[in-house]
Amino acid sequence: MYYKDHVKPFEPSYIDLLGDNMCEVDKDEVYATSGQAPKEALTTSIMRSDQLICYFDKDKLLGIGGVGSELNGEGVPWFLRTKYFNSWKKKNKKSFLKSSRSWIEHMGETYLSMYNYVDKRNKESITWLKHLGFQFTQTVEHYGFLRIPFIKFEKYNG
Repeated sequence: MYYKDHVKPFEPSYIDLLGDNMCEVDKDEVYATSGQAPKEALTTSIMRSDQLICYFDKDKLLGIGGVGSELNGEGVPWFLRTKYFNSWKKKNKKSFLKSSRSWIEHMGETYLSMYNYVDKRNKESITWLKHLGFQFTQTVEHYGFLRIPFIKFEKYNG
């Protein structure tokens, strides 16, 4: 579980840290999906999640992610980043990809399948999701609050 080298247990103060410093592309995606402000969307996501990951570079919060459970047992993964994330990732790309792949593999032990939707404009997240082994199965042309194109991504572990 390589990813555990980069995580800390969740603390409520992290909501303000991430909410006040969320990267623009994630702010845009959150709003397009739900119409919510960053802190509100983050709080909602955290409350709906069984598994949380608070990703750090030493003492600097880079992002928070989680997996919520559907009634049918499917997992719904998500990850929201701070504006510091991209500059850190440029210097630590291999480490981040290895760490995030480790986390998804660990989540695969709990969830036989996982899915969610990504804003079609969010090219960086789409590339990352491909790296993690997710398949893109459907484009929904009028998704969420803004009714814009989102792509469904899925991963089956079994």
